[in-house]
Amino acid sequence: MSDAVFQTTGLGLTYPDGTRALDSVDFHIRPGEVVSVIGRSGAGKSTLLRCLNGLLVPTDGSVQFRGKEVHSTPEHARRVRRSVGMIFQSFGLVPRVSVLNNVLIGRAGQVGLWRGLFYHWTDEEKQLALRCLSRVEILEQWHKRPRELSGGQQQRVAIARALCQQPAVLLADEPVSALDPATARVVLDHAVRICREDGIAMIANLHSVSLAKEYGDRIVAFRQGRVFFEGLPAELTDEVLREIYGEHYADF
Repeated sequence: MSDAVFQTTGLGLTYPDGTRALDSVDFHIRPGEVVSVIGRSGAGKSTLLRCLNGLLVPTDGSVQFRGKEVHSTPEHARRVRRSVGMIFQSFGLVPRVSVLNNVLIGRAGQVGLWRGLFYHWTDEEKQLALRCLSRVEILEQWHKRPRELSGGQQQRVAIARALCQQPAVLLADEPVSALDPATARVVLDHAVRICREDGIAMIANLHSVSLAKEYGDRIVAFRQGRVFFEGLPAELTDEVLREIYGEHYADF
């Protein structure tokens, strides 16, 4: 698929203990597309994201970024990591530094290790970070420490940090599981809107099926390391969900 940002073919990963985490996974995502990934715990969702961003090397199959194998050369693997923004359930902010510096950490891969470690940023980089904070409507908090913010505000800072990286892809691993339903929607509203405005591909592992259907252009469901379902949100029926989650499925 020539326009795919990421594409996997026959992707498989077996951990050293023999656990088969991914098995023959064919997956793709295009620029500006939002893909919701669902499935039970241990189904392979997080392993997929780690294979895409190069943190895990597949044991078989391939992962391509813009048509080139992620691990084809060390330089290409580094280029992929610089092009992939990450959002985590735990926010991943540095507690001792300001919101602004937390956002600027997103530039560390582009500016080099030492400037990133010592927070030596140019005025242009600071202006970029402030624009990113403005886009998630939290600019007025730029001078505070993360502990002074609510959970939803911290996750918006994490989104701004990923945007400061100027990524081609945003990978979100259970980004709203720690938030109440109303706050979760605020966070996803910002992330999805910006990705669509900027043509950033977004892959979101989501615990809530209702949120996955509401925000995803396409749904991919994993079961036991394989893609069990792929289709439009409207095609994800209760019957399919019971096969994914079990007879006593409920959206929680």
